[in-house]
Amino acid sequence: MNVTDVIFERPDDPPDPAYVLRVSIVGTGLTRSGPQLVAQVGDIPVRDLISLFEQEGVVGFLEAEPPVGAAVRVGYLGKEMIDSGQSYQPPNV
Repeated sequence: MNVTDVIFERPDDPPDPAYVLRVSIVGTGLTRSGPQLVAQVGDIPVRDLISLFEQEGVVGFLEAEPPVGAAVRVGYLGKEMIDSGQSYQPPNV
């Protein structure tokens, strides 16, 4: 897995009202086939991960805003997650 970019956005119409941020994780090896892909930003899990259609990666949602600089980690369910080298920066409004 190689994360090349992480984009944080405030969703206009989230699938769940509890979601405060949409997270797009772009890179290689981020596939939803096979073992379940998981991600978190700081201590906050990324929920409802689905594949991006326009590029390789996934998109999901956060139920709380993490602290600035919180590490983005990715991995597979039941395995240790790896630090992606990316961190949380608030979206530009």
